[in-house]
Amino acid sequence: MFRVVKLTGLWQHADFMKLWLGQTVSLLGDAVTDLALPLTGNSQPILHYSIHGFSAWVDQA
Repeated sequence: MFRVVKLTGLWQHADFMKLWLGQTVSLLGDAVTDLALPLTGNSQPILHYSIHGFSAWVDQA
């Protein structure tokens, strides 16, 4: 009924799995942000994807 899949290569390394999971969560968060920010009606420039962009936006205030 169920097939057991053996992980090989990078998939069996814990550090790679943490990196892959972290990147996946980050991309999901970016997608949610891309959807949610325009819906708020915020007229400020949307500067996400980088800490540097956020820092520049804060420095302007």
